[in-house]
Amino acid sequence: MQQSGKGGRHGWRFWAALGTLAVAGAAAAASPSRPAAAPHWRDGLAIQIWAYNDALKNKDAPSPVPKIDVPSALSRIKAMGVDQVEVMHVPGYSAAQMRTALDKAGMRAVSVQMDYDRMRDDLPGAIAAAKALGVSQVGISAIKIFGPQGYHLLNTADTEEAGEVLAKACASAQAAGMRTFLHIHGNDLHMLDGKTALDRIIDKAGGCFDIEADIYWIRSAGVDPVAFINKYGAKVTSLHLKDWKPAQGTALPFPPLGKGDLNLPAIMKAAQAAGVRHYIIEDESGDPDTQLPQSLTYLASIGK
Repeated sequence: MQQSGKGGRHGWRFWAALGTLAVAGAAAAASPSRPAAAPHWRDGLAIQIWAYNDALKNKDAPSPVPKIDVPSALSRIKAMGVDQVEVMHVPGYSAAQMRTALDKAGMRAVSVQMDYDRMRDDLPGAIAAAKALGVSQVGISAIKIFGPQGYHLLNTADTEEAGEVLAKACASAQAAGMRTFLHIHGNDLHMLDGKTALDRIIDKAGGCFDIEADIYWIRSAGVDPVAFINKYGAKVTSLHLKDWKPAQGTALPFPPLGKGDLNLPAIMKAAQAAGVRHYIIEDESGDPDTQLPQSLTYLASIGK
């Protein structure tokens, strides 16, 4: 979903400035309400409909507002043999309208990403929207990626606030029969007085939320995705699957799975050992009809 601040949902053109960031600290214990068993990755396979954001096609000036023809996107994903998606807010589509489009397409939303600002400022509305969609989990897409000076690494005050926001979100989501997650974007993996920003958020929230590990942005922050998954273990309940290549100037390449530098077989092995439930392909290339089938073919070639 769209992240508040200039640069759009991921602000992807600004991430080339990321340096190598360290991960340290222990993972907090999982909530007792976590499902006991994880499905095979094929059963947990989904596609993030952000892939069909027409704004991604304009690499020079990406719009911060997603422009998605939802029925068309769902139809094209369904034609690839995938009937599960992760969704986010699309202007012009209420949660009820999105649910109607999903039902008409014979598809299911397993997860929804929300703006941090909405989860902080309109938690009842965010939870009601997630409930209307019928998802099992609702999460924050990113925390304060951009500040007045551009790309923003979280500071201690940010982590305190975020932990409080997530603690409240966990309680509200659990009361509605859902779990809460944080999508990892890399501006939360640097050290703050001996702990990563992420670990500070986990501590402040009492370890209540799950992690959606975006392996592209984790690697962009200089962290090995396998080490990250192994560290946080059962807290990692979702993956955003993308391959990775180094930035080319200000442009970030988004190759299909198997065409980048990530050790995807090792990542999938670690994820399945950790009990990951949702394997969500997120294609940000601007050419999903070409790249998504390539990614699906690659996954099938390495899947067990």
